[in-house]
Order: sequence, then C-alpha cells, then structure tokens
Amino acid sequence: MHRPQTLAEVARIVRASPADYAMPLDEFCDEFYLDHPDKAAQQRRIDPVPEPIGDALADAWIGSVGEHLALRWGLRVPAWTPARRTSRWMSRISRPPPKLCAASSLSRAHRRSARG
Repeated sequence: MHRPQTLAEVARIVRASPADYAMPLDEFCDEFYLDHPDKAAQQRRIDPVPEPIGDALADAWIGSVGEHLALRWGLRVPAWTPARRTSRWMSRISRPPPKLCAASSLSRAHRRSARG
C-alpha cells in the first residue's frame, strides 16, 4: 500500500474505504515527520485542500491533524482547517483513534472551538 503524501490524499483514501481513517492518517504523519527539518516540504503536505469525506468525525480528525502539525512545527495553518475542526464531533473526541499519531494532543484552540 502506498503511504499518503498529503492530507488531501488521506481524504481520497478514506472516501474509498471509510471504515478506518486512523491508518491513513498515521501513515501520512510518518511521511510528514520524515521531511523534518524541511519546513517547506512539510507545508506542501498539509496545504492541499482535502475534499470532504462526508463523515463528520473523519473530516474533523483530518482538519485537526492539519492544524496540529502546523502549530507544532511552526508552519502556516492551512486556511481549510477551521471548517473541519469545528465539527460537532470535536466536542466528543476525548482521545485519538488507535494508532493515530499527531492528534494525540489536541490544541486548546481545538477544544475551545468545539465548545462553540
């Protein structure tokens, strides 16, 4: 299986097989971390806009991972992330799905936005 290179590619994979979004996100994070310390390469991985999956929880996780990685690594937060992370599902997320890498510690901004 090919590892997703961008969050947009994660969304394409999850739309094709919606049962498990944690694995493609985890594999994407592996690729993202391998780019360190090349911030331009990391930014190129999170910038492309993922098409909505149609599953509010999966969409929220993809947006949260994009924002978390940008904030954690000093990158520009992609403009597309707020629409995803403000999903009603964010208030229900207490911990990441098994094997999910980057979103294991959601930022305070995510939690605040979830409260509305």
